[in-house]
Amino acid sequence: MYVCICNALTDSEIAEASRRGARTVQEAYAVLGVEINCGQCKCMAQDIINAAEPAYMMQAAE
Repeated sequence: MYVCICNALTDSEIAEASRRGARTVQEAYAVLGVEINCGQCKCMAQDIINAAEPAYMMQAAE
C-alpha cells in the first residue's frame, strides 16, 4: 500500500527502513534517500515504524 504519494513509498519500504534502524519518520525517509514533502504521510509512516520495531527488537535479541 502506498503511504507517501509524494515519494511513492510503500508500507513495506518504510518497515524495511525501520528494520535498518530508523526510529522516526525523518530517519526512515533518510534511509530511503528521500525527504518529507507535504507531510500527510507522517502519522501513518510513524505507525508502521512503531509496529515494525517490536519485531526488529525480537530479531536483534536472538
